[in-house]
Amino acid sequence: MPTGPRIIPITDNLRSVLWRADDNSRAVIIEFQARELQETVAFRVTTSAPIISSFWEMPSLRGAHWITLTEYRGPNHYAVSIAEHTFLDQPFIVGLELDTEGDPQDCIYGTEVWNKADGEPQIVYVEGASGA
Repeated sequence: MPTGPRIIPITDNLRSVLWRADDNSRAVIIEFQARELQETVAFRVTTSAPIISSFWEMPSLRGAHWITLTEYRGPNHYAVSIAEHTFLDQPFIVGLELDTEGDPQDCIYGTEVWNKADGEPQIVYVEGASGA
């Protein structure tokens, strides 16, 4: 059964909105939303349930690009940063499939700005707006 969104404030300008995925009862969609000022893409999500799979999507990133991407994947953490890319009008989206039988929104402990301390940068080629 679908549930409404859960909103987590991060800063005065930034918040995350959590939705249960329509097509997978174990997945949560997290929209990072900037309110008035552009935000840099650098976020970390902490969960209570192990992460099975993840993806990110940046609707404002159109066409083909070489980007510097930093990711960290741990059993209960997913973090992503895209160097030199900001967003404002459209959200930055992270999707996580979790190893849970309950509501995956309840398994999100926190969303925060990420300092990239435990990630490793790589240069990747993306077409369209997303990465997996």
